[in-house]
Amino acid sequence: MMDRCILTFLAVAGVLILRPGALHAEESYVLLDRPQYIKRIAMDLLGGRPSLTDLQTPDADIPSLVDHYMATEAFADRLLWFANDIFLTRFAEVEYFRDSYDYYDEHTRFDVARAVGEEPLRLFQHIVLNDLPLTELVTADYTIANSTLAWFWRIDYNGGSGGKDWLAGRYLDGREHAGVLSQNGFYYRYPSTLSNKQRHRANQITRVFLDDDHFFRNVSIDLRLGSADPELDLLDATRHNHGCVACHDTLDGIGAHLFGFSTGPEGSRLYARETFGTFSPQGVQRSQMQTVREPSYYGYPSRGLKDLGNYIAHDPRFAQTMVKHIYRFLLHRNLDYQDRDLKIHYAELLKSHAFSTKALIKAIIASDEYRAVGVTGPILKKTGGNGEFVPARDLAAQWHSLEEKAAAVAIPAATRASIIEMARLHAIQSGYSQQIAQSRGNLIPKDVFPETVEPKPPVEIVQPFKLATPEQLHTLGEQLLGEVWSSWEGGQWMPGDFPHLEYNTDIKIAAGGYDGRRILERRWSVPPTYMLVIERWAEVMAEDILERELGESVPWDQRRVFTLITGKEEPYEAEPAIRAQIVDWFKRFYCEDVSPAGGEVNDVFGVLLQAREHAKKKFGNWFSIEAAWCHVLGMMLSDPRIAIY
Repeated sequence: MMDRCILTFLAVAGVLILRPGALHAEESYVLLDRPQYIKRIAMDLLGGRPSLTDLQTPDADIPSLVDHYMATEAFADRLLWFANDIFLTRFAEVEYFRDSYDYYDEHTRFDVARAVGEEPLRLFQHIVLNDLPLTELVTADYTIANSTLAWFWRIDYNGGSGGKDWLAGRYLDGREHAGVLSQNGFYYRYPSTLSNKQRHRANQITRVFLDDDHFFRNVSIDLRLGSADPELDLLDATRHNHGCVACHDTLDGIGAHLFGFSTGPEGSRLYARETFGTFSPQGVQRSQMQTVREPSYYGYPSRGLKDLGNYIAHDPRFAQTMVKHIYRFLLHRNLDYQDRDLKIHYAELLKSHAFSTKALIKAIIASDEYRAVGVTGPILKKTGGNGEFVPARDLAAQWHSLEEKAAAVAIPAATRASIIEMARLHAIQSGYSQQIAQSRGNLIPKDVFPETVEPKPPVEIVQPFKLATPEQLHTLGEQLLGEVWSSWEGGQWMPGDFPHLEYNTDIKIAAGGYDGRRILERRWSVPPTYMLVIERWAEVMAEDILERELGESVPWDQRRVFTLITGKEEPYEAEPAIRAQIVDWFKRFYCEDVSPAGGEVNDVFGVLLQAREHAKKKFGNWFSIEAAWCHVLGMMLSDPRIAIY
């Protein structure tokens, strides 16, 4: 592979490493400038913008800035979304146990749903923040709980009654602890049935930790087995029929570890949480009577969950799969079979740093692929087959294409219901059903053998820009403006017109997110509905700022937006101060330096004057300047530079 390498040295934790690349002599990466690179790092690690001081960080000190970001509370919060992209366990409600707690109290309902859904996520967060080996996801001799989860699942908790801190603890029912493999939250998200015999859960374990989804194995099965021979023992077929054994030999062996967990919940059936949440060691013994399978791992014998976790932790696919999850989150690109060398490279780095997630993140952030926005030089045109060379499209051209798509949607005055319905239809038409989402990155063309895989050309690796996720938009609103798109954190109760961006799945789908049930992956390509979400988000933020700051409902020292002017000044009389405020917004909103007398500031100031005149015709002098500022802020916040990084 050395003949396809560029010897790029990265200083990661004091160790020099070689990073594989595929640039040809006539090609080179187009890299973000330093402020925009810092903006990208802050958006990925903090979910929001860097401070004005951070933007001045020299290149040599950026690794130290990354270390600083990783020590912040904002990074800890971002880790929960890192983890949820992997496990998909966050819930809106835990409705199956409604008879076991005060389900009809909205705050209790939210606390329970958040606690149950975040159990695997909090373990991931705990591992990363304490720089523990990532293998503890499947080997940890503990779980992580707050007081709500400890009460709900009967977990030993040292934080006291009502404690909000997430602390290490152990289930009190005698189960073996093996990280996520022992957590009720994981098995609540991925239920089984009596006839399924824990196979669904076994497949989720191999999918999440080993990138091995049995649904997409290339096996041939005679679907007429049962109808052709009514006397046929299907259980016997899963052990002896070649087509069945291809999956069941693995699934049933792993599933045999899980019979101590309750199968549900399913359908509309209600469960007592005590029944679902208690592990039964006798269940594992019963499994051997139901499936005639001993617990095993890809043919190797196993004595229980601890053995299963150790097998996974030492499987080479585990490191590569963790790389795939984290790389995808940071670069907004799905890895597939052509990225084999890339996955192997970062997997070796991960293992050489004692499975440190922080070391992996720092290495990816330091790579040219992460900082790049394009590739110069001729690029082979893939369509048409005529060998023509064409240059890569720049950012402006790509965004213009998105604007054309959005215009084609043609619902400028869309109601919330219209946006949601359109988003769902768009998701289905785009193929983002559960089956398609799961298959992305796993299918290998029939005429390609893994031993002869050619890496992707750089132009297919580099992302010309990344798009803020719904959760990042939520954080941006809170950080830049002091506002969120809802009146109550959590998403259980939401105003009808303006749902919560971070949790409400309807609006998240429209913004390229996922619901965790049918749509299981983020959309890294931009749906036209995203632009509608941005416009609505900007409108809500601008109106809230108008009410809070220009309505003087917050003290001056708590303002986030109008920090240099009151917002009540006459534009011509206070033009220098107003221009200075606009310059400040360009810096904070877009991380760009502009001149007070420059063209962009002139444009914004001109819009303010025009909006003021229009507002005068509608409101008279009363309220006209406030309405004009609301229009200006809506324009600036809906600018693509807010969403791309």
